[in-house]
Amino acid sequence: MTNKSTAHKTKTIGVRVTADENKLFVMLAQEQGVSISEFMRNAIINYAQMTLEHKELLNELGLVDVNKSGATFHSTIEETREIICTSITTLNDRLSGKVDRIEKLIDAFLYAYLFHTPEVNDENKNNAKQSAVIRKKRVLALMEKDSS
Repeated sequence: MTNKSTAHKTKTIGVRVTADENKLFVMLAQEQGVSISEFMRNAIINYAQMTLEHKELLNELGLVDVNKSGATFHSTIEETREIICTSITTLNDRLSGKVDRIEKLIDAFLYAYLFHTPEVNDENKNNAKQSAVIRKKRVLALMEKDSS
C-alpha cells in the first residue's frame, strides 16, 4: 500500500448516511481535528486493515468461512456486552439497596442517640468536646484495626 500522506488521492467514493450518522461523523472528525472526508477515509482504511488482519488470522487457524466466523465474533462481542451490562445493572441494584438500608440504619441510630442523650450544660461543653475528640479517635482506631 502506498504512503497515505504522499499518495495522490484521485478517486471519489460516495456514501449516503442518515442525519444522525452525519452528526456523529462530524463530531468525531472535529474531535480529531480533521475534515469529515479525512475522518471517513481513515475510518475506512482502519476497517479494511482490521478485515485483512482478521482474514489472515482465520487463514492461519485454518478457518475458511470468513462471513460465518465474522458473525460468530460479532455475536460473541454482543453477548459479552450484554453480560457486562446486566452485571453492572445487577450490582447497581444491589448497591442501591444496601445504601438505602445503611441510610435507614443511620437515621434510626441518630434518632435513638438524640432521644437518649440529653443536652450538655454550657459549663460542661469544653469537657464534652475534649471527651468526644478522644472517644472519636478510639473508635476510628478500632475501625482501622478491624478493617486491616
